[in-house]
Amino acid sequence: MSVNNIGAKVLNLRIQNKTSQDTLAHFLGIDRTSLSRLEHGKRKVDASELDKIATFFNVSTDFLLGHLNINSSHNLQKADFNDLINIPIIGTIKAGINGLANLDYDDYDTVVAADIDPTNNYFWLRIIGD
Repeated sequence: MSVNNIGAKVLNLRIQNKTSQDTLAHFLGIDRTSLSRLEHGKRKVDASELDKIATFFNVSTDFLLGHLNINSSHNLQKADFNDLINIPIIGTIKAGINGLANLDYDDYDTVVAADIDPTNNYFWLRIIGD
């Protein structure tokens, strides 16, 4: 099974279960950007992450790997990608007092359109440090 198909299944499950990227990433022990890359097929999932994803969503690893077309515990619907919005990650900022932001458009993160106010403009900054 290709990385893209596993990522699409994870994204579909996450959206269907109304789970935030932060929540799933924390459960997996990775950062949100790594999860976003996994969901968009830009990063491979390792065996321990695959097991954790299966546990989190109560699906089998066979289902995630494409060995089963359906999962008996879930009625999966295809994610409507028209309901997703890419928000740019425009740079990094040092945590703490007097942190300056370094601007460099380096990635996007996907959010569900219903979770944000469409009249506002949004961007992400990566925070480095404590």
